[in-house]
Order: sequence, then C-alpha cells, then structure tokens
Amino acid sequence: MNNINTKIPLFLVLNIESHRTPEENLGIYYLQAALKAVGIDSAYRDLWLENTDSLHFSKTYDFSKTLFIGISGCLSNLKEVSELIRLLPKNIPIVMGGYGGTFEYEELLNIGCEIVMIGEGDKAILDLYDYYSGKRNITDVHNITYLKNGEIIRNDSYPVIDLNELNNVHHRKYLSNIIEVKATVNVLSSKGCYGSCSFCSISRFYCSYKWRDMDIGHIIKVLENLYVKGARVFKFVDDSFLEGNRDEKWCESFLKAMNDSEILNNILFRISIRADQITDGRIKFLSEAGMFAVSCGIENGSPNFLNRIGKKASFLDNDRALSIFKKYGIFVQAGFMLFDDRTNMQELYENLNFFKQHEEIIVKGIFSEVYAAEGTRFGSYIKKRYKDVSSKTNGNYKYPILDPSAQKVHFLLKEYQKKNSSLYDKLIDPISAPKALSGIEKYYQFYELYKMVHKIDIEFFETVLSKIEDIKDYTSFISDFLHEKKDIMSMLNKEVDKLYIENQMVFTGVTSKFLL
Repeated sequence: MNNINTKIPLFLVLNIESHRTPEENLGIYYLQAALKAVGIDSAYRDLWLENTDSLHFSKTYDFSKTLFIGISGCLSNLKEVSELIRLLPKNIPIVMGGYGGTFEYEELLNIGCEIVMIGEGDKAILDLYDYYSGKRNITDVHNITYLKNGEIIRNDSYPVIDLNELNNVHHRKYLSNIIEVKATVNVLSSKGCYGSCSFCSISRFYCSYKWRDMDIGHIIKVLENLYVKGARVFKFVDDSFLEGNRDEKWCESFLKAMNDSEILNNILFRISIRADQITDGRIKFLSEAGMFAVSCGIENGSPNFLNRIGKKASFLDNDRALSIFKKYGIFVQAGFMLFDDRTNMQELYENLNFFKQHEEIIVKGIFSEVYAAEGTRFGSYIKKRYKDVSSKTNGNYKYPILDPSAQKVHFLLKEYQKKNSSLYDKLIDPISAPKALSGIEKYYQFYELYKMVHKIDIEFFETVLSKIEDIKDYTSFISDFLHEKKDIMSMLNKEVDKLYIENQMVFTGVTSKFLL
C-alpha cells in the first residue's frame, strides 16, 4: 500500500500534570509498527515527553496532512482530552484509545471523540485507517464504539494478538531523549494477569484472555536492539512478569539466554510481580540475570483486607516473598492500599505492625486508598452502594470510610501525605521507574534516605493511632509533628536534591492529583 501524498494518522500523548516522570508510550510505537508493516506512515507527538502544552501544539502543528488524530488516554485525563478537542481543527476526526477509551467511552463520545477504541488496537488500527481512507465501512471496523443517531454502537472485537506476532519496534522516536535524561527504558514481554483483584481493570481490558507472553528469543532481540542504542537499565511494563509457563525452569532458561548474549550480561531491570508467584529459585535466577528491583502488589498488612479486595496472594505469601526479596537484595516497591470503605481500627493496627516488621519495603508514604475506577469490580461496588453520595474525580469514585475513627485516621494521613509527597516521589522514582544510574551503589544512596523518611512516617502513623480519639485540631497536630522533625526533614530534602545534581537528573513530577 503506497501512501505518498496522502494524509496520515497522527498519534498523540497529552502533557498532563503527574507525580510521575514521563516515559515512552510503547502502545503507540506498536501501532505505528503495525501500520508501517503494510506501508503506511504515521506521525507521533508525545507532549508529555516534550513538555509542550496543548495550546502551543494546536497553534504550531501543521494538520494539513492529518487523516485522524489518535489520542492515548488514561482514566484520569478526560479533562485534558476535552480541552484539547476544543483547540483542534474541527474537520479532523478524534479517536481515543487506551484504558481511558475502554472504560470511559461513553463520556469520551459525548465530549467530541468520533470513535473510541476498545482494548488492544494492533489489528484494529488497520481497519481504522481503511475506514478513514474510504476503503471500509464503519460497521466493519473492529474494537471500536461510536455514536449513530445518538445511540452508542459497539462493534465486534478481534481476538487478542499473539505477542510473538507483534512487529518489532526498531524505531523509537523518543528513545535518545529518554536515555539522555536517564529515564526508564520500557520493554514489554507479556500482557495480562491471572490475578482477580477487585480494584484492577487489567482482566477486563484484555477480555477473556488472561495472560500471554513473548518467547525468550523474542525478548532477547528486543533487549539487544535497545542495548546497542545505549540502553542499560530497563523496566518491564508487563502487568505480571511471572505467570503461566514462566516457572523456575523458564527463569533459568531466561538467565541462560541473557548469559549467551554477547552484550546483555551487565544490564539491570525491574519487573512487576505477584507475591504468590515468588519462589527462591525464580528470584535467584532472575537476580543473576540483572533484576535488581520489583513492583509487588503487597497491598495491605491485614489478612481480612486482602481477602476483601480479592487478592490471590495471602498474608503469608506476602511475608514469604518479602523474605526472599530481602535475601537477594532486591528493592521492593510495594503496591499498598491502606483504606477502603470498610477499613477499621484493628486493620490499621495490623498494618502498623506490618510496616514495623518490613521497614525495607518502598511505599510512597503511609497514606493510600483503593481506587474505585471504572472497569473494576470495586468501582462497580462503590457506584452501586454509595450512589447517593459518591462522586467521580480523576476517573475514580469517591466513597466514605464507615468506621468513624478510621475516617479520622484517613483524613490525618492524607493531609500529612500532601506535605511530603514531592519528597516521596523524588526519593522513590529513581528506583521504581527506574533511572539509569551509574552503579547499584547509586540506588542505595537514594534508598538509605528513603528509609529515614519511612521511619518518620511509621512514627507518625503510630502516634495518630494511639491518640486518634483525643485529637481535636488536625492541622495543629500535623504541624506540631512536622515542626519536631523540621531539622531532619530539611536535611533529607537537601540530600535528595544533592543526589539529583550529582546524577545529572531533573525531577518534573508534581503533587499527585489523587491527593487533591
């Protein structure tokens, strides 16, 4: 197919305010590769990575050759999408994809998106190009929703793609920028998860196919391609790295393949993993292959809470996994959710004890709550149970904490978190993202500072729990505590800023909108 002198798709990532530092969007690279494989060019602008606002982009970009604009969306950026649509030329169709598209398609159609893609788009993007090129009827475009005479129409879906059939992404427009600023280099080796957590939308996004992966040989080729372009530290963006056939034998084979490669024997990487998939042998082989950090959904230190949110990993699974990680010196960013609507004081004390027993885990402060997002069982539960009082903010339904004392703790911890959120993010981001630091000792410099902050947080948590019924003035209580810690907190802020300067890094995150 020859598309010389024809219009082409434009893929767009918006510049949103986030506590995270920008990362490459692998999904768009794969969509571009799918089009390129059949001779179709496309354009890509990542305003987040470029730090360009939508207004400036809309005034300076030449849209004369744009066939349609595909925007990658998350559940929290509907406001930004709506604002952008008002700025764009009215004669260019807007298509929305990603998690935001899959679970917020009705709202997106109502604010001006012509088509919203559902689930994966690696095959559907070809249908969409044919439709806008006049070669296919809209009824024959898979994986989409659209409005017809005011009614939402949802077309049939393709089966999910075999990841070994994905077109290799050799051209990554922003890779050199990512490497220059020492940001994470993302890699995909699997999709999906066999977990059934009530707060997670992954299983619904991938429909009936729970998990699938790439062959080891395919993964090695991807890593080698990135290595020769300068990448040394990688973040596997898999939802759950060890599932299905990825057992101890697979981990050993993965290590062998890494060692057999002429260039991959000195890389570092980070994965996401479920605690019930951890064994000593698996972690041993992966750590020898270069794994130095994990994101693990520990979620809570109360067995009752874990059961309530549908975690397959039990309290004992969590405890055992953390012991194994500690044995092999693995940094553990623990996904953590301290509150839901039914959290009670006993559970909070159980979490305090858990924090004391596992001071080594990395969490972004002591405050956290279960997000009630569209596309999750917990979101549906909250929407139904609290339909008279619940409102949606940033893609999540708000809900009350039923236990009055737990509600007070929730408020105090959240207000305390707001005071320190930038410090948490600056300390944790280099390890969890992770940044391409010049040696493992550099990560430990950030980690040692983090542990000092975490101890202060645990002290605050314990003080709140012990005095919750006596606290009258919440603002003064927090201020008094922070005043006592002002010298050490000032020192910690100065030291982390010093580390950023020494490692030639710049932190661009802002306070998480979920704390506001």
